[in-house]
Amino acid sequence: MPEVSVLMPVYNGGAFLRSAIESILSQSYSNFEFIIIDDGSTDDSVEIIKSFKDERIQLHKNGSNLGLIASLNYGLEHCKGKYIARMDCDDVSSKERLEKQVAHMNAHPETGLLGSGSQYSGRFKLYRRLPLNSAEIKSRLFIENIFIHPSMMIRKSVLTENKLQYNPAFPHAEDYALWLNLLQVTEFALLTDEHIFTRMHDNQVSVLYQQTQIDSVDRAHQLIFEKLKLNPSEKEKKIHRDIFFHRFDYSIGFLETAEKWFLQLKNANLQEKLFQQKDFESALSMMWFSMCTDFASRKIATWKIFRQSEFYQPDYYSRFYLFKFRLKSFM
Repeated sequence: MPEVSVLMPVYNGGAFLRSAIESILSQSYSNFEFIIIDDGSTDDSVEIIKSFKDERIQLHKNGSNLGLIASLNYGLEHCKGKYIARMDCDDVSSKERLEKQVAHMNAHPETGLLGSGSQYSGRFKLYRRLPLNSAEIKSRLFIENIFIHPSMMIRKSVLTENKLQYNPAFPHAEDYALWLNLLQVTEFALLTDEHIFTRMHDNQVSVLYQQTQIDSVDRAHQLIFEKLKLNPSEKEKKIHRDIFFHRFDYSIGFLETAEKWFLQLKNANLQEKLFQQKDFESALSMMWFSMCTDFASRKIATWKIFRQSEFYQPDYYSRFYLFKFRLKSFM
């Protein structure tokens, strides 16, 4: 019985598929099955998959194009491993990815969801000490998705025991909605090393289906608002959305509105205790710092607003970037 099931859906992925498959087959860890779901590809994807003569590969072909979520859920049903490792057909995994993730999951049976860094996670590393504990990750996820779907490893028992799978109500944010549903049933972890290398191209979900993804994230956030007993206005929903997707308008008014919204979130969580309060406030503080540093070169007044906020926590930030922020504010 394989310990790990690597789950990779494919739809017309011929351009990058070969290197994605090779990165899994060349892993330093070998006790896995490779579940590949072809979702009705019309290019040479199936031929590329069949060209690999490795008994760990199990190719399943949908009769037609059913979509990513249906393919993922079909794949979950066929995963036999204790752990499920996600993979995308246009990405590359490091040689030690599965070895490192399995070692962590075996050493930490309380962890049900494990991510890793990527080549695009540098900004997060610079501003914040790592590794994060589970409570910090959960708090952070509500403000910014720091998990990269193809980097994830999931303990299968957590899904089966809680009858969870990818929800079709959240197209192109199905992964994020699943993480939020796991908040109260398991612990989260994040490896600091870069174990997934994602490609940026014009056929990415965030490019082709940007508005659908944003709408799905909004619906996912609504589930958390309800647990916090918040009924945000459309303006407040928009400020949360803009912060989550880092879409700032670089005005002092935006910062002031964001700070007021953070205060509402802080007070709501203090009452409902959905997140651990200390870690939740630290997550808000970290985002406050991140936002203000982005504003610094545009608005001299940013430093004063930043310092006067109750979310200013100087001991929490990198001293180097705090100094750089101050210097940039007055230049």
